[in-house]
This record gives sequence, C-alpha cells and structure tokens, in this order.
Amino acid sequence: ALEYLFAEEVKLGAELSIVLMDIDFFKNVNDEFGHEAGDLLLIELTKILVAQLNEQQVFRLGGDEFVLLIPESKEGALKITDNIRQALEQHIIEYKGHKLNIVFSAGISEWASDKSLSMMLREADKCLYEAKRAGRNLIV
Repeated sequence: ALEYLFAEEVKLGAELSIVLMDIDFFKNVNDEFGHEAGDLLLIELTKILVAQLNEQQVFRLGGDEFVLLIPESKEGALKITDNIRQALEQHIIEYKGHKLNIVFSAGISEWASDKSLSMMLREADKCLYEAKRAGRNLIV
C-alpha cells in the first residue's frame, strides 16, 4: 500500500515528505508490562496518527516503526509531526493501574524527482537514528 500510494503522490508532482517514526523505549514497555501493554500503545498511537492524518497516510513497517506519507514540504511535515508528538505526550494511557504515554523519535525525508521510496526511507532512517542519538523524543 505504501509503494502504491507513494507512486500516486509522485505522479501528482506536488510536495511530498516521508516521516519514519519509532516509539522510544518500546521494548522497555513490553519487558516491564508485557506485550499486551505494548499492543495497547500501538493501538493508541495508530488512533492518534489516523485522527491527525488519515488512514491512507499511515503505514506500519513492523514492530514499533511507522511511516507517514505527508503531501507537504519537509517544513510542513515537521510541523505536522511535531503536533502529533505533542498530542501523544499529553495522551495518558491507563494500563493495570499504571499511567503510560507514548514518545517517539522520527526522521523526515523530502521527495525530489531523483528519489525513490527506498532512498527516502534510507534518508529518513538516518535522520531517525540521529534523533535517537540526540536524546529521543525528537524529530530530525
């Protein structure tokens, strides 16, 4: 679905950015509270992503990694992604008497006519790991 919708957006020739995001300390949640808690975080994250964007812009790559397909410049994608980050910071999830919230790190890549989806994902991945190294809960 991501490949198909990326190709459709590229045909339009407008601005387009890819955001690769990863939940910070997701493994710790699974280890401390169990996979049921981790699943709940994934469900809550997906609900907020779809509410902020739409179902055709949100893709799960696997585990706790998601891709957002945003028809904006990287500056526009950064603003949207930061709005999502702030909404998630304030979204408290109750799980068996514990309060959990979701923080994530993300990397953004902006489309140019010489970039394939795989190139953009590699670029966004490098930015994501830069955000992780810089302290997490960041967008690069």
